[in-house]
Amino acid sequence: MSKFKVGDKVAPVATPNVYFGCIASIGHGSAFVKIPPNYDSGFVVSLASLALYQELPNMSDGEIYNMLKPRLDNSVFNGCIKFNLPVIMGFDGVEKVRCYRENEVIKAIALAYRSGYLRAKKGRPFKIGGEKD
Repeated sequence: MSKFKVGDKVAPVATPNVYFGCIASIGHGSAFVKIPPNYDSGFVVSLASLALYQELPNMSDGEIYNMLKPRLDNSVFNGCIKFNLPVIMGFDGVEKVRCYRENEVIKAIALAYRSGYLRAKKGRPFKIGGEKD
């Protein structure tokens, strides 16, 4: 039985966040995929070369940061994410003080959010290497 159904949005296996099209029909090991913008044409492709489309949140790094900022301010960073202010992080009982530029912190937070978002869509835990269901 196929993991796909008619109407699924699909992408190439190698790049699951690059939209291919929509499955119109499924046959013996292959599918007919209709392509945008009008979905009036398409192509036949092997099911083995398809993956479900993983849509990334269409948000800029700044928008992700602003969405998460209230939580960040109440947790580890304690409002210290400003240009070149030290962020104190404790590892194994040893405090390390490092200075990060605001844009570097925002990029790192956005990258972690996008990674976690994709893992959650697949039903995986946020922590990489965590317990399997």
